[in-house]
Amino acid sequence: MGLSGIVLYCKRAFWFSLGAGVLWSAGYGLACRARPALRRPEKYLLSLLLVCYLAALIQITVVRDWASFFSFWGAPHSSDTVQLLPFATTAEEARRGIWPLFYHVGGNLLWFFPLGFLGPPAWKRLRPISALVLTAVCLSLSIEVLQWVFMTGSSDIDDLIYNLGGALTGWSAFCFFRQRKRPPD
Repeated sequence: MGLSGIVLYCKRAFWFSLGAGVLWSAGYGLACRARPALRRPEKYLLSLLLVCYLAALIQITVVRDWASFFSFWGAPHSSDTVQLLPFATTAEEARRGIWPLFYHVGGNLLWFFPLGFLGPPAWKRLRPISALVLTAVCLSLSIEVLQWVFMTGSSDIDDLIYNLGGALTGWSAFCFFRQRKRPPD
């Protein structure tokens, strides 16, 4: 995919996430009216960012194009679009050139980086790394299954590996910035 295709996908993801954020904010506002104790601006902003991020992620990985999204009805599902051999797709993309390789590896790492960066503050009561790994694997696996069901992409074990890597990279960045934010002893 070229740069213009990436810009188009990002534009669609932005509008989809904006709509999800508005709907979530309306629900949050109603909940706060019923229970004023829920009103905490920092929690609201973090949750809003997570909702918008997850909506953009689903739009760019599963929905992609609304015009063809529902065309899967009646179409035969094949296991040909499932790649279970680790790094086979990565090797194929490397043979095709630097851009396909960067798009395949970098895209997966980049799209899951925010999960690792924004997730830990939301999971204060849980062990952040355990919650992050479980969330990243479950979310990535769900995306791969939905891509197969809706025929909007190919399900690939490499995506699971790189998505988890992206989430862990985001978590590492979160830990780095948290350490720098603390005052010296």
